[in-house]
Amino acid sequence: MLVQLQEERFRRYRPRCVVAGTDQGVARAEALAERLGLLSNGTQLSDVRRDKYLTAELLRNRWLNAPLQFRASTPDSAAAWVREHPEIKKWVVKPTRSAGGDRVKSCITSEEVMAAVECIVEGTNVFGETDDSAVIQEFLTSSADENEYVVNTCSMSHPRTGEIKHRVVSIYRYEKIEVNGAAFVYYARHILPPQGGVQRKLTSYVIACLDALEIRSGPCHAELRITDRGPALVEANVGRPDGGGVPLLDATCTGTDQVTLTVESLLAPDEKWDTFDAEYQLQKRGRLAFFISRSFGELRGIPGLQLLRALPSFLDAIFLAKPGQPLVPTIDVTTLLGWVFLANANERVLEDDYQTLRNLEREGKIFDIIARSDA
Repeated sequence: MLVQLQEERFRRYRPRCVVAGTDQGVARAEALAERLGLLSNGTQLSDVRRDKYLTAELLRNRWLNAPLQFRASTPDSAAAWVREHPEIKKWVVKPTRSAGGDRVKSCITSEEVMAAVECIVEGTNVFGETDDSAVIQEFLTSSADENEYVVNTCSMSHPRTGEIKHRVVSIYRYEKIEVNGAAFVYYARHILPPQGGVQRKLTSYVIACLDALEIRSGPCHAELRITDRGPALVEANVGRPDGGGVPLLDATCTGTDQVTLTVESLLAPDEKWDTFDAEYQLQKRGRLAFFISRSFGELRGIPGLQLLRALPSFLDAIFLAKPGQPLVPTIDVTTLLGWVFLANANERVLEDDYQTLRNLEREGKIFDIIARSDA
């Protein structure tokens, strides 16, 4: 009903495209574009693309690498299934729909899996939706590569032939750490050149995933790990760009970004088509540094901001924590203190600035925090 009302309102403006800015708006944007007869990824796979379990099952059915997994609505059913797979030594339990590391748990035993599922089912995800189930997946890794990666893409369709092109906009390597009882807390992200054995494998696999998910237009933010079977998708946010200000870092380091490419491909497809899938080139090296709260407390101020801005590689900063607000230990993206973007054509200068930032953090010179032992 809401989409129908929006359609009636939007038709007056003769829109040329409908683009979502966040995960919550993707399904509605696809439905609205479809009703308006505009280019979109369609609604047939909307639910599949937003559900981590269904996404992995679709990829498996298309003969792409995907994790061994199970959808559980009760802790007991999850534990029973895990016990049937003693060959898997480590599990990841997470909501089927969420983002930002929300309640993602690393588990070894069936008892830990039960506790993780109990934490998710009937809970509320970061989008305000109630979770009716959790997904249990094998922990994706390999002896040769234990990293997690990001591949940001943009897709477009030829305005007359319907041919589809996919462009890799940027590739990143994550640094995640275990802290405050959470297994996968963001610590840093490093932009990578497109060339290299790992990057080539990631690129080929992600493009195959985009085709399987029937992506014809717009951005996708994919997170992946390398297994002994090859790359495997951790999750994909289809229909929206990488968040948290990353398009600014992409544009600074490569000359373009997912938002710019999406707009250009939709509004000037003839001009963009021939060069759309060109390989990106690094003009600068880039990095994100995330700040973690390790205790309860109160933020009094950010006196080190001027020191950060003085770094030659400083690009921008986003702070979720505000002076005067209470702090909690960081367990996911929403409980981070914030993050800083660094970019520099000189890789050595970038590394020196990053180490200076971490030293300032360790010395307590960035944040003025009154620590408390409990909430």
